[in-house]
Amino acid sequence: MTAPASSVPVRTLTTAQAVVAMLEVNGIDTLFCLPGVQNDAFFDALYDRTNAIRPVHARHEQACAYMALGAAMATGKPAAYVVVPGPGFLNTTAALSTAYAVNAPVLALTGQIQQSMIGRNVGLLHELLDQLGSPEALPSLSSAASALTLETVRDEATLRRFLAGYRDQVLVPVELPAILRAHGHAVRNELRELLALDQELARDARRKEFRAASAAVGRRQLAKLRPLRDQRLVQRYLRAIEDGQAHGWHTLVFGVFLAQYSLPLRQGLVLYGQRTLGGFLDAASGTLRLPVATADALFGDAALPLLPAVNQLLASPFPAELSAVR
Repeated sequence: MTAPASSVPVRTLTTAQAVVAMLEVNGIDTLFCLPGVQNDAFFDALYDRTNAIRPVHARHEQACAYMALGAAMATGKPAAYVVVPGPGFLNTTAALSTAYAVNAPVLALTGQIQQSMIGRNVGLLHELLDQLGSPEALPSLSSAASALTLETVRDEATLRRFLAGYRDQVLVPVELPAILRAHGHAVRNELRELLALDQELARDARRKEFRAASAAVGRRQLAKLRPLRDQRLVQRYLRAIEDGQAHGWHTLVFGVFLAQYSLPLRQGLVLYGQRTLGGFLDAASGTLRLPVATADALFGDAALPLLPAVNQLLASPFPAELSAVR
């Protein structure tokens, strides 16, 4: 006779214990890590399972991520690393972006500041503002297709042509160079040149259908950088937007973000392109009910030219003062 459900003992797990248990269940037997105060609870839970998961301690967060990337690429199996949040996590983004680009199964685990302080931007140890780059709130597929004089997306073939058209007409010739130029102006603290670039993009007819959404996303994301009070360019760009002298396009804000946090430029450009194409693909996949394998193939074909395009962009003539930051 089955015991009543109420009499069956239930084990209560902490969040850290549940994460460790799931790592074990999913075959993670090695964890590349750099402990810190924000993930102490995780390592307490890991200590009880070191017979199943072996921690490998590194001296730098970047080493953790690259070891996980190497393990995933060498074995074809998922690999994981754990680091502290904020600058600790940012140190891993080059390896994580590479894993994304080569489809390597790498899992990043980070600690976090206490929940009650998230988003308050009061300067806690390893606090990090929301990261940028998502194509959130960009126009629908139909309006984008109309703006680019492409067919309406109605099946796999038209979706494939849309992704290639957006990539070739907007992403590579307009958006990626804009991010790169904004990054350079931010590195050199050139507000006047950044404002001129902002106005230049406003006159680009290829961005007509994207202007309202781009400005809305950019302003919302730039406002998250407001707590960086010692960054004059960020504060002055915000004031220019508030005074109606600039629009705050999301591509320019992304370039400023890459510069402010010293993120890898090449990986940042590639990741932006991948996430933008992926966002359009995700929007269409549900409506078209595409199989996962088909969606993956479409994404792979659309994203394949991105790295060569970024390499060519970075190899183009640069002002002398920008060459050092490539």
